[in-house]
Amino acid sequence: PHHRTFPNATVAYTVETMIPGSGQVEWNSSIFADLPSTWTVEAEGAAINATTLVLSGTPNEVATFVLKISMPSTAPPQRHIWSLPTTTFADADVPLSLHVLQRNDVALTLVNPTSTSEVNVLEVEAPVDMTVRIGNPGNDQDTYAFTATLDPAPASGNVSWSTPTPTKTVAQGGSSFVTMTVLLDDDVPAMESFGLRLTATSLQNGTVSDSVLVPIAAAPDRSWALNSSLLPTTVYPGTSVAINVTGTNLGNAEDAFSLRVRHDVQAVPGDSSIWATQTLQSELVQVAASTTLETTFIVPASAWNGTTVDLHYEAVWNDQVLANVSHTMVVGRSSGWDVNLSGVDLVVPPTGGNITVPLNHLGNSLQDPWFSKVAEGWPVTLPENGTHVQPFSPSSVTLHVMPPNGTESGDVGTLNLRISNGDGTGSSQHQIPVRMTAEPSMSHGVEGVWYVSEDGGMPTAWIRNDGNDVSTVELSLEGLPEGWSTEGTTRMVVASGEVQGIPMSIVPPADWDGTGRLITVTVNHPHLDPVDISLEVRQADVAFETSPVLVGIAGGTASVQLTDGSTALHALTEGTYGVLIGDEGLRLHQVGHAPSSVDVSCSSTSAPEDFGRTPYSGSMWLCEGSSSVVEGITWSATTVDGQSVPLSSSSISLTDNGTTTWTINASSWKPAPGEVEVTVSVHDARGVQVEERTWKATARAAGWNLGIETFDISDGEATVGIRRQGTAVLGDAACILSFSEGSVSKSIMIDVTGTFAPSLRVDLSTLGFAEDALITVEIRCDVPFDVDDSPEDDTATAIYRGPSPLDLGTQGWLWALMALLVVGGGGRFLLPNQSSVPNVQPKKQAASEPKTTAQAPVSTTLQTQPPEPV
Repeated sequence: PHHRTFPNATVAYTVETMIPGSGQVEWNSSIFADLPSTWTVEAEGAAINATTLVLSGTPNEVATFVLKISMPSTAPPQRHIWSLPTTTFADADVPLSLHVLQRNDVALTLVNPTSTSEVNVLEVEAPVDMTVRIGNPGNDQDTYAFTATLDPAPASGNVSWSTPTPTKTVAQGGSSFVTMTVLLDDDVPAMESFGLRLTATSLQNGTVSDSVLVPIAAAPDRSWALNSSLLPTTVYPGTSVAINVTGTNLGNAEDAFSLRVRHDVQAVPGDSSIWATQTLQSELVQVAASTTLETTFIVPASAWNGTTVDLHYEAVWNDQVLANVSHTMVVGRSSGWDVNLSGVDLVVPPTGGNITVPLNHLGNSLQDPWFSKVAEGWPVTLPENGTHVQPFSPSSVTLHVMPPNGTESGDVGTLNLRISNGDGTGSSQHQIPVRMTAEPSMSHGVEGVWYVSEDGGMPTAWIRNDGNDVSTVELSLEGLPEGWSTEGTTRMVVASGEVQGIPMSIVPPADWDGTGRLITVTVNHPHLDPVDISLEVRQADVAFETSPVLVGIAGGTASVQLTDGSTALHALTEGTYGVLIGDEGLRLHQVGHAPSSVDVSCSSTSAPEDFGRTPYSGSMWLCEGSSSVVEGITWSATTVDGQSVPLSSSSISLTDNGTTTWTINASSWKPAPGEVEVTVSVHDARGVQVEERTWKATARAAGWNLGIETFDISDGEATVGIRRQGTAVLGDAACILSFSEGSVSKSIMIDVTGTFAPSLRVDLSTLGFAEDALITVEIRCDVPFDVDDSPEDDTATAIYRGPSPLDLGTQGWLWALMALLVVGGGGRFLLPNQSSVPNVQPKKQAASEPKTTAQAPVSTTLQTQPPEPV
């Protein structure tokens, strides 16, 4: 028999034969000893060993046995022919044949990557090797073709692969490795899974194949293209440059990027400017879409001319630069100059002087400053140009300034200075205010002797202010005998150019024998050495009661009062000279001026309600002036006790083209509390007084407070505790504590300046306050102490609780006892008049009924009764 079969099978041969008389047949089976050990031979119905196969049975009958040959899966393809010879019968040999066919098989295993269950993320545009192992589990050598397919394919984009060994021959039972290179294009959508199936197919049997499916996803491809708006090639310090950068997403997924704007600076020597780096964040952008980022960068204000800057726009992700656009710029030349007058002494003396003006070079290149005067202003001498000045560096220029004639102390002039580069660029004009300093100077004069009568007398002596500012001087006397006294003031406020007589009178004692004296009047100026004026004192029957130094406008009439009560009149003429009065040697001194070219009129303004509580810098007078020529006027203000009032300005220049209006303002003036009276005196350039006005106000004090600390009323008696702070300023001011309700009130004077704060008990029971009335207590002081720092605590309230009805006193108890006796005895007594007996009401017991107390009404008010001292 013949069989064809694949390996890993059992082939059965059925043999029939006649059993001889011996009862058995023997065949030689040694041929099976040559089979591989993995083969097995079995006989069913017969016995078989290594050399003999024996079939036993009934003689002369047919017997059957089955010979089974089993082969493994690795049995190679081959034709086998066997013959089992026997000597028992002739022609009884058993021929056998077997054809083992080839079985084609393949086993494919993924080596790299290792996982077929997890998605393998591959970078796009980056070749990746995948390795598989091809195993040949067939029964003979085989050749395989290695291929790949997309299963499934990505939604878009291209995936390519290649291998240097597309076919592979593998021995039976052996294996071999195949590597395939896979490339994902950048248009494959990111993180969308697709499959790559790797397949090995037998070339001998195309139906035999094996494959592995590799799950793949494309990694996000962060790829961007940048474009920017047109940028300048020249930039200037301190300017801003707008940047519009468009980024296009060339990647394979929605993405965002950081835009970094940085600079590569090639600075010229000396330029230390810092160019700031900026970073902006884009929004999420779809694939193939674009976004625009807008920003500005500021060119450093200190950038020097000639510095080159490479401006880089970089699309950045995790410090990785994805795209870059560059632009080169050069810092152009900027020019400019400025003056810095902070802390600079811009005052010159009347004779002229130098001032040094600090300059700031605002340009960004080395330059020489050039100077010129423009427009009108005070006369000035200045250099033509300065020396080299580095960019953004300081410099200075020295100017010689000459105040014009007629300039008063404190007058401010303006210098109009032009500064530019040598080529005229960077030109700018600057107004520099210059003030003329005060230059004090005083002179004095005397006409005759100092005549003094028994009622006193004033000297014909005067002081002239030859300086350019208002001067305040103090006078003192030396050599005045004991028993003599002085009248008048020892303080003088003298305007520039003004002449004033010494405002002082001396009065001799009654027992003066007329002996002459030598008196020295010392004039003390705050900035000049003291000046002594020696005066001879003589006795006269009549002397000057007012100053005999007469100053006024020529053509007018001046008067002087004499100690006998008479008045001497004098017609003023132009000039300065002495005039003899009477026969006793009295002499006037007259100063006659030509009519003033200015006309000034001032009116007082009102002080604020809180005047005096804080330093005052407000208006005091509103003035209007005109002049027939350009002329400066000055003014000063003094209190009635001769104190100078600080003013914000003390001069102004009137022009000949109309009327000028201005205000005269105090400057941080802090007067003492009380009534204030201030006189302003306005003088023209010659010192002639052209206006005088007074200003009145009440100055209140700050830094103090009186208030009600506690307030309670019990049994008709009020208990009041006073709180106080800083009350030492009150001095002997009168303060009043008042109690009131409706038209009923009571006031008492209290002392709040003692060692301890007052705590008072005041009987209110006789005033007629109704029970449960709301009583108001108030503490207040006289002007100027009628307003303190906390007015809200000046009052307090309490409920009035009168005396207990059972508190009758001795007489009250007697009447009550008599009333009880009358009731007990039948009520036959006649009681006194109702008005002379206290009205006693029993206390109500029912809680629901209101408590009442009947009292005779009493009306006591501040208007009808003076405060009671305590």
